[in-house]
Amino acid sequence: MKISATQIEKGMTIKITELYDTKIYNHNAKEGVDFAIGTHKFLKSSPTYKVLTVSEVITSGFHRTLRKRVADKYIAITLEGVNGVCQISPKQKVVLIKN
Repeated sequence: MKISATQIEKGMTIKITELYDTKIYNHNAKEGVDFAIGTHKFLKSSPTYKVLTVSEVITSGFHRTLRKRVADKYIAITLEGVNGVCQISPKQKVVLIKN
């Protein structure tokens, strides 16, 4: 069953597609975030992780072309077996394995 990233809770086991290292793919890197979660195509062999912590983070920045302040919201989660904080957009979906 697919659920929205805003419905992720501590203790759930979820399936994701891939973890992207923000040191390599730094086009959208946030401070304190080590990995970005990819959820584009789920396979049977996609890795499953247990969620340890979940928090919603709101950052503000300056939009270059609009010339005004904008807020950016993402969900920071820690996964079992991954040493670092992962970010996921609230609009993305993950596959729920079990609660």
